[in-house]
Amino acid sequence: MGPIHGKDSNNKFQHLRICLFKTGRSDKNLNETYVDSPVVVWSDGSIGKNSNSNDDLNTLIQLGHIVNQQRKLIHTFTELDQCQDFIKCVNNVFLIVSGTMGQQLVPLIHDLEQIHSIYIFCMNKHKYESWAKDYRKIQGVFTKIEDLCECLRKYFVGQSLSECEKLQFDLVSRNLRLQKNDERELSFLYAILSKVILANMNSIKQQDMIDYCRMENKNKNHEKLIDQWKNHYEQHNPVWWFTRDNFLQEIINRALQLHDFLTLCMMSPFLNDLCDKLEQLYRQQLSSSSDLLHLYFSQSVSNDEFLKLRTNKNGLMCINEFLFANTDENIPLIFLEHENFKHSPTNNVNVLFKISISQTNVPNALYANIGTVSQFVHEKDYLISMSSIYRIGTVEALPEIPSVWLIHLTLLDQDDQELINSIQNIDTDEFYDDDYLALVGSNISDKLNQFKSTRKLCEQTLKPEAKHIRPVLLHYNMGIIYDALNDFNKALDQYKSAIKLIRDYEQHDAPKGNLLFAPIYSNMGLTYQKMNMSIHAFDHVFRALTIISNHPENSLFHSELSSGVYFNLGYTVHQQGQIREAKNYYEHALKSLQKYLPNDHPTVVKLHDILNSLKSEDETAKHSD
Repeated sequence: MGPIHGKDSNNKFQHLRICLFKTGRSDKNLNETYVDSPVVVWSDGSIGKNSNSNDDLNTLIQLGHIVNQQRKLIHTFTELDQCQDFIKCVNNVFLIVSGTMGQQLVPLIHDLEQIHSIYIFCMNKHKYESWAKDYRKIQGVFTKIEDLCECLRKYFVGQSLSECEKLQFDLVSRNLRLQKNDERELSFLYAILSKVILANMNSIKQQDMIDYCRMENKNKNHEKLIDQWKNHYEQHNPVWWFTRDNFLQEIINRALQLHDFLTLCMMSPFLNDLCDKLEQLYRQQLSSSSDLLHLYFSQSVSNDEFLKLRTNKNGLMCINEFLFANTDENIPLIFLEHENFKHSPTNNVNVLFKISISQTNVPNALYANIGTVSQFVHEKDYLISMSSIYRIGTVEALPEIPSVWLIHLTLLDQDDQELINSIQNIDTDEFYDDDYLALVGSNISDKLNQFKSTRKLCEQTLKPEAKHIRPVLLHYNMGIIYDALNDFNKALDQYKSAIKLIRDYEQHDAPKGNLLFAPIYSNMGLTYQKMNMSIHAFDHVFRALTIISNHPENSLFHSELSSGVYFNLGYTVHQQGQIREAKNYYEHALKSLQKYLPNDHPTVVKLHDILNSLKSEDETAKHSD
């Protein structure tokens, strides 16, 4: 384990990072796992002094056994002013403070809403007990770290890693052939395509993103975080906001885990700012050294996952999320130590991943040391951009800790021939044109927004587990992407694959004719219409309407699904020259929209414009008759 760090020359807050991965209670809604993300602060003027170094290290290790949140640091401060300023920037603070500093600090911060609870950690319990009774948030005065940890335990222990909280990665064997309809290989193509499309998306504005976050996160804590983000965004860089707490990390990384392309599209203004900042840092930190950069992260994987990794040497691995890694292998090892401490032996295998990166070649995913631009991470922390692709190397037991396996990864270069070949399978010569990609992105976001409840329907139908949701959303999204790229046969193939997966699941749990089919059949109808297959087009959209009609009008998502399907019916028959029928369907769509959207909403206004245009067309047709 590395030394305890003091302040650097820039007075940057220094901390010891405790662990890499987040835990979440499995009975919580997926959007609620980060609501109460704790921030642990330890403030004591004697931290880091040579005479106390062993005691400090023991304190941090003991606290590390308790604090088990994604990439959570124990934030250490030796100066009162810095600690006070930091507390004002965060939420849900668990403050551990010495008696001497506590008498000065507690009166200043006790009534702040950011403070969850306070713990006095000192050498003389009797000296501070009487004073502490005057402050309701003080949970006790402690002279032993074991007693303090026991008091903290109820807030942190008892949580276990659910599948959705674990790092998701996709594997594919060597000699990648992305034209095959194989889910593993398709996920690689989706990762590449979605990253390119998002980078060129300009149809989603910052206010759209804020509105989407408010719609998806409706509680007071979320509202406060979103307000702070909106009102003070320019005061800090995107990396600072991304690492500040779990809020943005969870929204973005969960979307990357589940292939929730709608959320990624709606978050694209921030995503692109974050990637731009990473690129800026990457260029600033460029090295001419021929030495490889080595980064480490850890994960507890299932036996099946470990076997696939072990037997897939020279194969490829795609990590969907933004990945935090460290140049010090001891930092991610602390997480594995915590898991062993907390849980009895399981069927999981503890793995330390070692990433080797060429510093002279351009990588397929940008990376940078972010310790200089955010006080919420370890000074040796690196952030690797989303959808990073690696080649798997050797797998061996870690010599120092035989219970941990070391897996070597190499971050692929941008000009890796396998990656180049995968892009060449896209059937369009315009794929590298920015204006074309911007148009594609706009079409995709419109279609995803039309049925924005698709991911929630997946969670409702397939249970909120990544292994069930990811493949359905993967095929659904690829259907929409291929449709936007005018590759209609592939789009239909993807929609059919999504339907097959749902039907396979139906044999076990899902109800027959569930609402999840509605957006898929409706989109298939539009694709058939673009292929001038009018009968197929109408049949598929009408089939979606039939599914919705078999559910009560007050059922969840009914109005949204109805408006989308009626709109698509209107579009389909309008393209076939049936103006009056189109007007009728559009009016039904408007009626459904007005049940959940205000009259001045852009979607409602757009539909009014379409109906006015159809009215003019209808009158023109009458006069011509």
